[in-house]
Amino acid sequence: MHAIYRMGSLRTDRLTLVISSFAALGTALILLRVAHGVGVSGDAKFYLELARAFSQGEPGLQWILGQVPQLTWGDYLLWEDETPLPQPGSWPLLYSALLAAGGGFAFDARDVAGPFNAVAFGLTIFAAGEWMRSAVRSPFLVVVGCAAILFSVTLSFWASWAFSEVTFILFSTLALLHADKFLRTRDLASLIWAAAFTALACLTRYPGIVLILALVPLMMLRRWPDTTNKLKHVGLFLFVSIGPLFLWLLRNYLVSGTLTGPRGNAKGGDIVTQIGRGLSSVEGWVPLLSDIRSWLLPFDIWTERIMGAMLAGAFLVALGAVILWAVTRWWRTGASEQPYSCLAVAGVYAYFHLAFTVVNTGLGNVTLTSRQFLPAFVPILIAIVVLVDIAIRHRSKLASPMWVGNVFANRTFMRGGGQNG
Repeated sequence: MHAIYRMGSLRTDRLTLVISSFAALGTALILLRVAHGVGVSGDAKFYLELARAFSQGEPGLQWILGQVPQLTWGDYLLWEDETPLPQPGSWPLLYSALLAAGGGFAFDARDVAGPFNAVAFGLTIFAAGEWMRSAVRSPFLVVVGCAAILFSVTLSFWASWAFSEVTFILFSTLALLHADKFLRTRDLASLIWAAAFTALACLTRYPGIVLILALVPLMMLRRWPDTTNKLKHVGLFLFVSIGPLFLWLLRNYLVSGTLTGPRGNAKGGDIVTQIGRGLSSVEGWVPLLSDIRSWLLPFDIWTERIMGAMLAGAFLVALGAVILWAVTRWWRTGASEQPYSCLAVAGVYAYFHLAFTVVNTGLGNVTLTSRQFLPAFVPILIAIVVLVDIAIRHRSKLASPMWVGNVFANRTFMRGGGQNG
């Protein structure tokens, strides 16, 4: 344990260099994975075709206005029988717009998607590393956290496909990082950055709304000398973060009659099934978890759904208890003390996202996959790093049996009205 904190002698600029090295390795890893082409399937086809429409100018404008532009699948021979952009479109436009802009409106979106996702993956590692550095004392734990993101099988897998998950995770991580700083320092610039990245996350994927649902209650819990000033800051955050999404939802309603556009007919199953699938998604973050679970509780075809739901439910209850403790400690310290501020922000968002995904896919009858749960990976990982750091800080108290004696002594003292014997 002492070796972990002896690494604390690392200078700040050297630790930044280490974090940057992990980010560069992450970018290189994804570039190697997409060297022969980025993965394309399902929604990815529409992301790429919409990016091509934006590159052509007029077709992109037609799509925004709710028309159906005439496009071709280009070199995708397997898609000849499908109609590109068959309906006005309901998914947020930002990822496709970024692909078009990233290619200078000249390169094909499929050639841009791989390098774009690689950069987003690397920046996610860097942002997460900087957030962990601000919250924990041990540089060693920061390095371990960055390595866990770098070697995450599920995250790197989806970064190799033309999906918006990695871009969404980057914006979410940056929003949480700046929100944490604002809650500790009440710095107005941090609030604006948090709101801006939240808005970008909402325009990348609709679950970005979870950022607002998680951060606004924390802002309201934050102790302020002036309640009016607090409400002004919360109002500013809501205006900046939800304004662009409101305009996009209004556009969807005008062109399709629904806020999020027409939905598919995918069959997801009931909420119990979704929770069981959620457990499999969480196991996919670290394959060793699946091996351990299979060894301890070997499921068969008849018990997998129920047992998976029970384990996932126990996980959510345990996570909720830790988050409640962190938020309580964070509130008692005036919301300005690390690492409890980071733990509260990361934990509340992760819990909200997991619960939102299970309920939303269950009610919407949409199959829950590892893609939907993936945005919770980075904040949960950061929360675990912070908890380990807290445990190491207080290792002497936890290792000593004296604290148990003190608890019983205090209870005896209270029963005896403060008298000995």
